[in-house]
Amino acid sequence: MNDSKKLVQQQFSQNAEAYVTSVTHGRGASLGRIVELTQPRGDEIALDVATAVGHTALALAPHVRKVVGLDLTPGMMPVARRLAAERNVSNVEWTIGDVESLPLATESFEVVVCRIALHHWPQAAQGIREMARVAKRGGQVVLVDNVVPPDPQLAEFVNRYERVRDPSHHWCYPLDELTAMFDDAGLRVTFEETLDKPTAFDDWVKRMNTPPDQIAELHRMMQSPEAAATIRPEGIGGVLHFHLTEVIVAAQK
Repeated sequence: MNDSKKLVQQQFSQNAEAYVTSVTHGRGASLGRIVELTQPRGDEIALDVATAVGHTALALAPHVRKVVGLDLTPGMMPVARRLAAERNVSNVEWTIGDVESLPLATESFEVVVCRIALHHWPQAAQGIREMARVAKRGGQVVLVDNVVPPDPQLAEFVNRYERVRDPSHHWCYPLDELTAMFDDAGLRVTFEETLDKPTAFDDWVKRMNTPPDQIAELHRMMQSPEAAATIRPEGIGGVLHFHLTEVIVAAQK
C-alpha cells in the first residue's frame, strides 16, 4: 500500500466518530438523490464504495435486497456496524477493500455508488474502471464528489485549500474530466447534476482535528481573490461558511 493510502487510513481512523454526526455526509442533499436516481425495485444487490461510516449504504439498504459497504479504512467498520445496529438495518455486509483493486467478482452488482470520496484516490480513473467492472450489464453507477473549475489556477487553489485542512486529500477534478473517466471505463453517462454546498467552516476543520496553524492558513487563503472566485466565504446566520461545488454523475454499463 502506498503512502497516500496509508495517510487516508490514518486520517479517517482517527476521525471516524466525527463522520457519524457530519451534516455533509449524514444528511447532505446528494444522499437522497442517490436513492432517487438508482430507482431500486427491491431485488438489487448494491455496492457502496468508500462507505466510511456507512451513511450511503444505510440509505440504500431499505430499498434493495442487499448492500455491500466497502472501505479502505478498517477503523470505519466498527462505527458502520454500530450505526446499522442502531437503525435496525440487517441487510448490509461490511468489508475492507481498495477501490482501485476491488476484491469483488466482475459483474456482481446492479447498483454501484460512491459518495464524497473520489478526491482521496491516487488513481481516480482506475477506481472508476473498477466500479464499472463489478457492475452488471445494464447496471447503474452513481458517483458524488466535489468538483473544481476547469481553470487550472482556480482548480489548484481549491485543491490546496482542501489539502491544508486534510493532507489525505488527493485531487478534485473538473466535471468534464470526471465524465471522460466514465466514458473511458465503458459507462454511458445518463445524468449530471451540480449542487452548491455551503459548508460551515468550524465544523469542517473540527471533523479532521485540523491544527491551529493550518486553520490560520485557511483563514488567510479565504481572503484571496481565488477564494472569492471559487469557495466564496460568507457569514450565514452569524456562522462562517464557504461554498464547495458537488456533482452527481449517473451512468449505465
